[in-house]
Amino acid sequence: MAAIGLDIGTTRCKASFVDETGRAQIVPNRRGDLFTPSAIFFEDGKNPIVGVEALAEGYLQPELVHTCFKRVLGSQDVLYTDVNGKTYTATDLQTILIKAVKEDVEARLNETVDEAVITVPANFQDHKKQATLDAAKAAGIKTLKLLHEPTAAGLAHALDKKQDQCVVVYDLGGGTF
Repeated sequence: MAAIGLDIGTTRCKASFVDETGRAQIVPNRRGDLFTPSAIFFEDGKNPIVGVEALAEGYLQPELVHTCFKRVLGSQDVLYTDVNGKTYTATDLQTILIKAVKEDVEARLNETVDEAVITVPANFQDHKKQATLDAAKAAGIKTLKLLHEPTAAGLAHALDKKQDQCVVVYDLGGGTF
């Protein structure tokens, strides 16, 4: 398979690919949703739960749900310690999220995914970009390019246009406005 596109947002994420006709397609997750909430829930002693299920669990145990960790990517602060004493930084949480999205894409398309173009906020500092690259690598994905989110939006808009035009992109992201 050719590379996928990954938008790992502060509040939700999605994956896409270019089909055989040259059109970009968003890949639904395992639930059939086009977006996966950027949320991770840690059940004691079990694997983390990602997405809608994590948010649902958060109503009962909010201290075990992690969201908005993209804001502190690159920091070495420990955000969570599990019952076995393993610690998790924002980069570790980002890795879990990317792995979950990768697994959803692989299951949906029945193909192995190992390369991606990943979007990042236009104002991401170098250490946050490096943390994104580290998380993708740990999730088993080679990053072909980091692309600023507003640039990606502009490119997506221009894909099927036959004429030159001026486009203004407003990036009203969920956490990096």
